[in-house]
Amino acid sequence: MIRFYNAQILKRNQDGRYYTESGEIVTDGARILHVGAPISFSDRSSRLPAPDSQPSRDIDCHGNLLIPGFKNCHTHSAMTLLRGAGEGLPLKRWLYERIFPLESRMMPEDVYFAAHLAIAEYLAGGTTAAQDMYFYADETARAVTEAGFRCVGVGASADSDGKTEESLRRQEELLKKYTAGGAFSFRVGFHAEYTASDALLKGVKILSERFQSPVHFHLSETEAEVRECLARTGKTPPERIASFGLFGRGGAAYHCVHLRDGDLKYFSHEGACIGECGRQASDRFGRVGESTNDYENGGMYIVSNPRSNLKLGSGSAPLKKYLEKGLRVALGTDGAASNNRLSMFDELNTAVLLSKVNDGGIGIGADAALDAAFYDGAFAMGTPDARALEVGMRADIVLLDIDRPNMRPQTNSVDRLVYSASDSNVLLTMVGGRILYENGEYATGVDYERVKREFEARVRRLSETEN
Repeated sequence: MIRFYNAQILKRNQDGRYYTESGEIVTDGARILHVGAPISFSDRSSRLPAPDSQPSRDIDCHGNLLIPGFKNCHTHSAMTLLRGAGEGLPLKRWLYERIFPLESRMMPEDVYFAAHLAIAEYLAGGTTAAQDMYFYADETARAVTEAGFRCVGVGASADSDGKTEESLRRQEELLKKYTAGGAFSFRVGFHAEYTASDALLKGVKILSERFQSPVHFHLSETEAEVRECLARTGKTPPERIASFGLFGRGGAAYHCVHLRDGDLKYFSHEGACIGECGRQASDRFGRVGESTNDYENGGMYIVSNPRSNLKLGSGSAPLKKYLEKGLRVALGTDGAASNNRLSMFDELNTAVLLSKVNDGGIGIGADAALDAAFYDGAFAMGTPDARALEVGMRADIVLLDIDRPNMRPQTNSVDRLVYSASDSNVLLTMVGGRILYENGEYATGVDYERVKREFEARVRRLSETEN
């Protein structure tokens, strides 16, 4: 049992509004046992359920802010190994001239050490779970399990090389091996429309139905991608994917910068339950009185990656428009090769600022942005039990230093969180009831000095083989 006391706690009300409240949080094992007014040790036996363990630690938060852990809903963790590759190139050239050639020379152990480095970056930035798309998923799973992190892997199938059956067979093996509930679980996915044949998309559909899995993929990231798909197939990327029935079980579409108006129906209607499970209209884009079942029974999420889209010159997704249409939005960093930083604070802030530019200075606002980072992010990842700091939820908790100069004046902690906070404010990161990062030190049990040595050796090998 761990007790955080003398804290400000970020909460979310039924209207989807965020606010802070003084109090304490008590965790027991992997779950939150109490959120609210202080409870003395002598009074706990009558006020709280029986704990699984004796109190192990009291943490004085000194008035600092407790928030849920960030959910990074789209990343390629092992691309830390390729950070900075192809700087200055637009997406297609970046992929085909730099990234794909480098990835073709990567080995399983490369992914293992690169994933460990990414996890260290996630933890230092307050991220407690990631949705990861990359090859050699066993190595990512090994790193995740060793570090005590949490990750949902998604299929990265592509068959530009003609190895359709091999790619699908490997994904089937991973789906059988990594089921829901563990530190690393796996869902169906494919890289993108432009790297998938009809045969691959048919196979992905079969896997989705067989394993009752949502489907995940990159979508309409650039205008050129949309034009080329139209020229090749007569359909937009969402239209082609929908023709194989791949929106029906929900999941997540990454980027979605250039969706056409006619594409939006695949997100708002084919998600099984939208409009039928309690969602009501509101002045905050359809969030009043929503039912949890609205999220759990399917639905396709748009996962926006604003900094990656800016770096590659792809544009910016019109998030306010999507939310006003009742679509569901989450956030992710993408990989370190197309972003450079795996910071959800950066994505949170950039998403809000870009939406202001796109919408005449109004934008989506702090509440919607925080939902994308925490609440909707948890549902998009398939981890609704980590969506908020509430009793019974997973103890995925981050402590932020709000006494630092960048967080003053402390007149509105919610706005400060969105517009002012950064990774540097993270004092502590807890995942599933375990404190894995605190005051600049890691408690994962991982030898990060070895990780750094191995990582750098692999960077050198890739650089040498490239030349």
